Amino acid sequence: MGTKRTVALLYLMNLGVLTSVQSALAEEVQVQNCEQSLREFVKQHGTANPDFPRQLTILAGIYLKYGMREKADKTFDQAISAQRTFRNPDVVIPEMMQIWASELALHDLPKAKKVLLDGMAVANRLSFGARERLEYMYGMIRFYDQFGTPDEEQKQIAMLDEQLAAIEKAKGLPEAEIGTVAGILTQMSNLFCAPPPTFFNGVTGQEIIQNPKRDSVQKLDFKKAESYQLRAIAQYDKLSKERRVAAHISLRHWYQYFGEKEKAEKETRVLDQISNGIDWRELAKPKPRLECHGCGMG
Repeated sequence: MGTKRTVALLYLMNLGVLTSVQSALAEEVQVQNCEQSLREFVKQHGTANPDFPRQLTILAGIYLKYGMREKADKTFDQAISAQRTFRNPDVVIPEMMQIWASELALHDLPKAKKVLLDGMAVANRLSFGARERLEYMYGMIRFYDQFGTPDEEQKQIAMLDEQLAAIEKAKGLPEAEIGTVAGILTQMSNLFCAPPPTFFNGVTGQEIIQNPKRDSVQKLDFKKAESYQLRAIAQYDKLSKERRVAAHISLRHWYQYFGEKEKAEKETRVLDQISNGIDWRELAKPKPRLECHGCGMG
């Protein structure tokens, strides 16, 4: 091997070693900085501060990111224990565990699934129709979809569907719970058909509507999505006129987006009937895309 080539290879090898060392040092510095931040937080605010569990969770995430699994698990357990000392732990802890499960899944999917189920056990302590409980169950569906476990996803859809159906039949529910159920049903619809976009990147809503996506959606998926849309609108129809009008405008837009002209027209007639005193056509006009001068996206 020629001398020049040997020198070049040695240089590249040394460069690789140097880069690895620099990377390891950078990671160590970041971990140490986060540990120091936690110590300073405790020194300034103490462990009785409601933000203490979040600070522990941040540190646990840093440990997880850099492969310190034992420290990550221990620190997150400390965060959960700390959160139990504050108000409404059964509301906050499931959300913490669901977020942690999503981070952990990138490193240890079986353990992440266990954390997710443990979070559901806590959420189940909430009332049957509690918003946080239903949202947690929906979040589980999204988790199983994101990490490629379709059997568990379908099982979770069935479980949430069963709870929603029971709540839909209940009498005398407060408006807040009815609105929650309606919102979750709409989200369930989105599992089968992606909803119309909210912002159109400079394309007006009317142009989007005139190019419906119906043909690209499987018929069975559309029917499932529509069934949830109709269940949702049945709940919205129990609410105030303003919320009913807004919901029917959305359903009309949904049908337009998928090229269902007759059903969209039916929603137009419904809106004419229920919108006394409200200019629903003005409300339904596509809104101009707002410019953002600080995010770099225009």
